[in-house]
Amino acid sequence: MESEALMTEEIKKPEITILWGTDREEQKTYVFETEEQKTFFMKGVDEANGWLEYEVLELYEDVKKEVFNDRL
Repeated sequence: MESEALMTEEIKKPEITILWGTDREEQKTYVFETEEQKTFFMKGVDEANGWLEYEVLELYEDVKKEVFNDRL
């Protein structure tokens, strides 16, 4: 039984629990496949900290074609 508990610990996925909101009103736990995924997620969280909204800017079609060699 001890070896079974040890195996469970070995395959446990990386996770992090975050309290969201100014008043810490929302708690959410995120589970990742690798530590690297968790690290990149946290980099994104750190970068977004302080911003309420965001917008993704699209590249102009001619820039897309130049960059991606007309594969779009």
